Amino acid sequence: MLKKQNNDNERNQFSTKVEIESKQITISKFEWITNYPPYPVPPFGLTIHPMAVIIGWIKSNPKHLNKYSKLYLDNGFVTISFSPSYLCHFFPKKMKELAYNFLEFLVKENEKIARPIIFQVFSGNMVFQSEIFKLLNEETKFKKLIPFIKGQIFDSCPSKISEEQAFQSITKTMNRSISKKAVRLVTKSYSRLVDVEKIDKDFWDRLKKCPIPTPQLYIYSINDPISSYLDVERGIQIQKQQGIPVKTLCFDNSVHVNHLSQHPMRYMKNLYQFWEKTLRQPTIFNNIKNNNNNNNNNNNNNNNNNNNNNNNNNNNNNNNNNNNNNNNNNNNNNNNNTNKNNLNNNNNNVKSFVGKFVSKL
Repeated sequence: MLKKQNNDNERNQFSTKVEIESKQITISKFEWITNYPPYPVPPFGLTIHPMAVIIGWIKSNPKHLNKYSKLYLDNGFVTISFSPSYLCHFFPKKMKELAYNFLEFLVKENEKIARPIIFQVFSGNMVFQSEIFKLLNEETKFKKLIPFIKGQIFDSCPSKISEEQAFQSITKTMNRSISKKAVRLVTKSYSRLVDVEKIDKDFWDRLKKCPIPTPQLYIYSINDPISSYLDVERGIQIQKQQGIPVKTLCFDNSVHVNHLSQHPMRYMKNLYQFWEKTLRQPTIFNNIKNNNNNNNNNNNNNNNNNNNNNNNNNNNNNNNNNNNNNNNNNNNNNNNNTNKNNLNNNNNNVKSFVGKFVSKL
């Protein structure tokens, strides 16, 4: 009954005209916008359209974030795309409040239609995702979401938290030097007022307790001046140590959070393969194929065992034949020796008889 109701709700939300909206979340107002795809048939053999939660980079322009939202919508996803205010990074309690508010919204959405969920997180807002990890670990009412989170994609993250990192992330999209000078002053003042090293340590500690066991995809570049590839690979090792399946896509030369524009074919290929792996439902044809593969493997094993038995039997027969031949040869040698001894004895007897006969003459 619930499944039928979910399908009815789905049909009421689709239209041929797609309107995409990504939100820049302010520090005082949290607003979540859901975008729906134009296609009534869910992708990947699912019965419900999956959801993509797209968390943009710091100070990301909504129109740039819409490009990723459209990519997911075109492939049959429902999307929620937003970027937390950069001020949340200066007020950690606000970032926690934002994460809490979002999970409450996600629980309500899940109660209406239980969708499989993919997270895609960009750059410095991995801090937001780390707060999501903490809440999923600590708050019982949010734990029900964990089985629905089928995968996570991290683009140009994680990276360490520092004064320089904050400055680079905030000024990436700024052109005016006077604005950059003001941000430099703010980041310097902030690092003197708070323990940035402790904030960084707490961030990595949250990543070490990821409650979501499903696969992760990391997309990054060696020459990224904002998110060091060493930080990203540190994050990868932390997840692997927790037994989480990890796939990576590393570029030698690519701009921070702009890998899709610079390497569209490789980016989309890896993205689609990740969706297939995490969302594709097994079908009867896959089961038949798997059973055939298992049968073939069993037949091969049986054939190998039979071949081994035949080889062993042949070896045993050869050994027996060799032993028989050796025994026959030994017997022949013994017979020959016996015959020689008999001849020698006969010769000696003849000589003795001749000697006696001559002596009588």
